[in-house]
Amino acid sequence: MLLKEYGHGCIEYDGVKYIIVPSFINISAIGTPEEIINTVNGLHSDDPLDVYSSAFSILQSCCDKDFPRELFGDLSMTDDGINKLDVSPEQINDLIVLANHCVLHGIVGKVDFKGGEGEPLTEFDAYEYIDLAVEHFNLSYDEAAKMTMTQFVRRMRTKYPEAHKKQAAEAAKASEQKAMVEYMKQNGMI
Repeated sequence: MLLKEYGHGCIEYDGVKYIIVPSFINISAIGTPEEIINTVNGLHSDDPLDVYSSAFSILQSCCDKDFPRELFGDLSMTDDGINKLDVSPEQINDLIVLANHCVLHGIVGKVDFKGGEGEPLTEFDAYEYIDLAVEHFNLSYDEAAKMTMTQFVRRMRTKYPEAHKKQAAEAAKASEQKAMVEYMKQNGMI
């Protein structure tokens, strides 16, 4: 079953379906918590090889089977030992879009945030969220591991609506205070 609102998807190529689920357990396959964030940051690199490698790693970790080379191209080695991309612009664009989709649902969580920005992530420990889901939602470890961040955040909001309302109110107040400080700076008041 594909749950598109939670980030699940499917690619059909040459008669084969490749199921994509950016669950906590699949995201953890990218590497250590630090490696996960480094890989995500690679999507924004100036080096096309880094972008390709990061996007491919993210998408492949979220897929139920290995992609054929023809689907998203490949890295190849020249006679001089230099890596080069053997991929069309369309293939790399599709790969990046799908990898960003996995990041959105698997790490960030696609929900409406009301408030300011937090500190940038330096690591993402998927197992911490699995443990929290087991504890808060009375799930088995396997059930929790199959959740996406979007599912996790929505369930937390449903289970703890008062905490969510309080957090939203605090974020709105902080946003208003920030806007007032900006206004005062622009008008020479501070």
